[in-house]
Amino acid sequence: MAQSELAQLQQRLADEYQSAKWGLTGLAYGTSKHRFITKRMENMGKTFETLTELMGSAEEAGKIVAETLAPLPDTPTRSLLVDFLRRTYDQTEETTLLIEHIQEMWNTMSLLGERFGLDVARKVIEAPSSLISEKQEVTHE
Repeated sequence: MAQSELAQLQQRLADEYQSAKWGLTGLAYGTSKHRFITKRMENMGKTFETLTELMGSAEEAGKIVAETLAPLPDTPTRSLLVDFLRRTYDQTEETTLLIEHIQEMWNTMSLLGERFGLDVARKVIEAPSSLISEKQEVTHE
């Protein structure tokens, strides 16, 4: 078995797991969370099957899965999210621009927090684009 193939399978497991887990906390916003998470779990199952074939037994594959997933953080940090986005999305100009905008947003959030405090910063960030959109959000909740 090639070490690089094992490393690729471990990275795939880690990415699918983190994607599903972080999807629970909002990274899957705009999609059906159940469908999103189910798809990630199905992908992990396929990767486990491939790993079982490579290792020769489900027990050995299970050990590798446990070793791979155990050190993963529960809460994504900014740098982990950027690394994750770079790995899991196409390396396009659009993805690069999206990541740059996210990083700019984080900088803006930090500046607002320092200047006005976290509570006021959140209110500024979450301000609706108009009163009409605010009313629509209230009626959809």
